[in-house]
Order: sequence, then structure tokens, then C-alpha cells
Amino acid sequence: MFNIPNGTPTVYDESIASQHGALAIIDDEGVSFTSHLDGSLHRFTPERSVEIQHALGADIFFAFDECTAPDEPYDYQREAMERTHRWAERSLKAHRQDLDARSRQAVFGIAQGGRFDDLRRISAQTIGEMGFDGFGLGGSFSKKYGDDSLESALEMLTLIPPELPVHGLGVGEPGDILLGIAHGVDLFDCVLPTRLGRHGTLYTRRGPIHLKNERYRTDFSVLDPETPVAGVEGFTRAYVSHLLRSGEMLGQVIASMHNLGFILALVAGARQAILDDRFDSFRADFVRDYYHG
Repeated sequence: MFNIPNGTPTVYDESIASQHGALAIIDDEGVSFTSHLDGSLHRFTPERSVEIQHALGADIFFAFDECTAPDEPYDYQREAMERTHRWAERSLKAHRQDLDARSRQAVFGIAQGGRFDDLRRISAQTIGEMGFDGFGLGGSFSKKYGDDSLESALEMLTLIPPELPVHGLGVGEPGDILLGIAHGVDLFDCVLPTRLGRHGTLYTRRGPIHLKNERYRTDFSVLDPETPVAGVEGFTRAYVSHLLRSGEMLGQVIASMHNLGFILALVAGARQAILDDRFDSFRADFVRDYYHG
């Protein structure tokens, strides 16, 4: 990525045009990127991003932010975080100026800070005080426990107003979803269920299985007897394994639909467990069966 000095014009600048072809060119005013479709150069600012989201009519959308690479150094993570805060203010202002859109759509701010806990805490407090309709759990984190874990990143939530709904950006591992729920995360989005499905990995209550493995050629049991998913519950592992091995797109579709249904069943179960005041035991049982069953 390129960081262009302050003061770069929003519409056109020779330094940006001369770097045409770079994946993303970032400056304090916005981002320019090259289309992978036709090579054309496109320019996005916080205001333009909000305008597009208004036109799309999304119920919930996010403020324009810079999601840094996890391995960026501390100084750049801080610079990007501060830029994200300025873009958040501009996004919020642009949204509030459209009276019709603000009555129909909610805008969430995103906290950044990479893998640095002090930056994530600063960002959470800053974004939490801006007056957004909700909070996006950004930053970067590993799957391991410790200073750089999802669990440590969730500490950000102690610094935001408790009434704000929280969205876990890119949180899709089943255990991580339950961990997020335990810390107050309300919404999730992630490509993981469909990405795994496209490559032949299926969620089951006893852990993920890889349908391209030899053992599933003759496994005529249903995809997951403990988690039937409407529309694909009648297919067998052997049949979907055959489709995947043959390169038939239907196999990817079935596996993806099953994985999405599995996640929906998981969060529905978590919701009911919360209502029944038994979430901790629900989570413990799932983790035991899924990761150690």
C-alpha cells in the first residue's frame, strides 16, 4: 500500500495517477484503487462511501475505515487508526446530513489499532463516544490466547456504551462466535462458512470434516445427523464428496448451504440458551463436542 502525503486532492493528483495499477493507494482524504475488471482507476472518500451505502439502502452500514495488514508496525497502525477516526467523523457527518437515509439506515463505527492492545482501547473509546448507531469490532487478532487473541480484542467492549449493538467483523469460527456472544457481540459476518464449503469442508457437531478425503467416497450417512439443514438435509456425504471431486459446482453449493445453516442453528441455539439462562453450559457442551468430540 502507498501512503500519500497530506493534502492530496480528492479527485485527481498526478502522484496517484502515476501509481496506477497499485492495488490500493491510501492518503488522508481517501483511497484510490485499480479495478480488476477493466483496469480503471476509482476514488473513494468517506463521503462517497456513505453516498453509495445510502443508494444501496442497506439497513446497517459501516463508516469508511482503513483495515491494516496485521504485520504493519506500531507507528503505521497508529497513523491508520487516527486516519480511521477522522474518516469516521466525516462518515457520520455525511450520514446525518441526509435526513431520509438517517431515518431508515443505521451506521456503525469501526475501531481499529491492529494487534496492539493500547491502540485498540484508544480506538474503541474514541469510536464509542462519537454517537454511532453501533460498534464494529475491528483491529487484527490471532486465534491463540494471550495478548494478541480474539479474547484480548474483546476487551475493547468494556470501553464502549453498553447500549450499543456490537458487530464482530470477520468472526466466523464457531467457537469464536460463541466467545464473542459471551462478551456481548450481537452480530457477525464472515466468509468462512462458504469458503470452507467451496473447498469441501463441512461443519458437523463433532467437528469439521473434509469431504474430499478418501473415507467419504463410500460414506452414505447424511451430512450431519445432529444438524439437519433445510434444503440439503437429504444429501449424503458420499454424494457431495463425488460432486466435489468431480468439480461439480453443485457440491460447493450444497456444502456452503449446509455450513451456513449450521451457523444459523448455532446462533439460534445460543439465543435460546441465553433466554433459558444456560448459555455457559450450552457453550461448554458445544466446544467439547466440536473441538474434542
